[in-house]
Amino acid sequence: MTSSLAFASGLRRSSLLQHQHTLIFRRSYATPINSKSSLEPALGTAPPSTPTDTHSINRERWLNNISSSSSTTNNNIQKAKETLLRTAPPQQQPQPKPQQTPTHTLRERVLEAARIIAHSSTTSTATVEHLQERYNTRAGKQLTIELPYESTPTPERRVPGTSPSSTAQADEDDGVLLLAYISDLDASRPKVSLCSAFPIAVDASQLDPVEDEPVGQGALAITCAHTLTTALPEHPSKGGEQTPSVALALTRRGHVYAVRTLLSSLPQSDILLLQLSEQPILSPSKPAPQGQGFFARNRIAPPSFAPTSHEHVVPSLRTLPLSPYPAQPDEVILVSSFDGWDASAHSQNSPGGAYDAAEGSGRAVVDSKGAMKRWGEARILEYKDGAGREARVGTYDDLHQLDFRLLSAPAHNRPKIASVTVPMPTSSSEAEVNQPFTSPNQDLNLNLRDGMNLLNRSLANLSSPTPSKSPAESQQPQGGAGTPSAFPPPGSSGGPIVSSRDGSVVGVVRGSRSSVLEGHRGDGVPAEKIFEMFALPGLGKKILAARKKGTSGKSSEGEQKAEVKLG
Repeated sequence: MTSSLAFASGLRRSSLLQHQHTLIFRRSYATPINSKSSLEPALGTAPPSTPTDTHSINRERWLNNISSSSSTTNNNIQKAKETLLRTAPPQQQPQPKPQQTPTHTLRERVLEAARIIAHSSTTSTATVEHLQERYNTRAGKQLTIELPYESTPTPERRVPGTSPSSTAQADEDDGVLLLAYISDLDASRPKVSLCSAFPIAVDASQLDPVEDEPVGQGALAITCAHTLTTALPEHPSKGGEQTPSVALALTRRGHVYAVRTLLSSLPQSDILLLQLSEQPILSPSKPAPQGQGFFARNRIAPPSFAPTSHEHVVPSLRTLPLSPYPAQPDEVILVSSFDGWDASAHSQNSPGGAYDAAEGSGRAVVDSKGAMKRWGEARILEYKDGAGREARVGTYDDLHQLDFRLLSAPAHNRPKIASVTVPMPTSSSEAEVNQPFTSPNQDLNLNLRDGMNLLNRSLANLSSPTPSKSPAESQQPQGGAGTPSAFPPPGSSGGPIVSSRDGSVVGVVRGSRSSVLEGHRGDGVPAEKIFEMFALPGLGKKILAARKKGTSGKSSEGEQKAEVKLG
């Protein structure tokens, strides 16, 4: 038993010694413990090689790394020197962006002219308060001179209704003025009221200085009255002091005329007769670009106006011919607006950039050169009397109101009954005119049949959740681009309504109105109302002759009395 224990302990000691020797040899050869030892070679392998000096190997590697890094650094330095010495290509300098002229709107131009005139001590203009006072005191006043009849004017006198193919010179010479009432000029935001006007062919030198009360010999202009009545500020200044106000008339070329006085007014017809200054008090400080008007957008930056010099020759205002005879219903007319339509909202892409779409699309748009087109084609629908009833031309009916609509007006501007678009009356064709005469009973039956069809459609749409569209409405554009939603546009009140056939003025634009039964219509005043402010044909000369005779008679009587006293 004892011998077996001694043998086991000896065997254990020998194994421990052997393990210690193995560790010593492994450390000397720098062999990992977990890897297979070189002292335990596998079958068919060579004996381990002689160990080398690790310190010398690491030193050689360090020297090699230093030499390689230094050579790399030298190469980089050499390349940098070559790059610096090499001729660098010229770099392109960034070009400055062209500065766009800031937008100078029509209202800003008017305010600029008004402030120049308000601060000028040599310019005398009528205030808005004075014009409103004259509007009441001169209501229904008939002047002592005549207004010439020009129902068929000569080609030189015809109103040049412009189109997309017309020139900028024709746009400038159409005779339409911009009338501006500016009140409360000292406020941060003055009140500006704009409308249109046009001069008439009357010799102001023949006005009676006592009865007519003229101021100078400037041109006379026709405009609407409702713009003046609403021109005063809603909140008057404290202390009862009147705020500065100015009334101006501007041409398309940029010349500014002062409104001197108000000669006559017709409140029931919404018409005014104003007198302007003889010469423009302000002129454009910079010429407009070639082919462009003075009021083109983004064209002329302020200051836009300068006092008119005596050496500067300004062409006289173009006067428009007036016809005392009303145009017939269904006749095509031209409606003017000084500022025209907005091209961004009412334009279509057509060849050449100009907008000349189908009939009734409107002519007042911007063409490829940027010239504003300010005339729109419309059709006379009917006349009405003062009570709103239909009035007929050629009778004793009072033609108080002229209704018109843009040609091929969109469906949403047509009259509607229960969401059904009422078909518009069409002009009679040649075939219909040549048809034999039908009895009144047959015409009455046709009208009753059409009325019953419209009534049945209306009742059906009232009962159905989704109203149906008429064939005419489905073919019309739904207020898309190129279809002005409001005709005439704002600012056209007081402008002329011109006959497309004769080229004479047959009415004055008053505004527009909308109703369920009649839809959206333009509203105007027949030109025959303008003649009520002047003497009847043939009487004006008699009045002047009588007044001259009366003045000469008074002077002769005074001379006789003086002789009697001397005798």
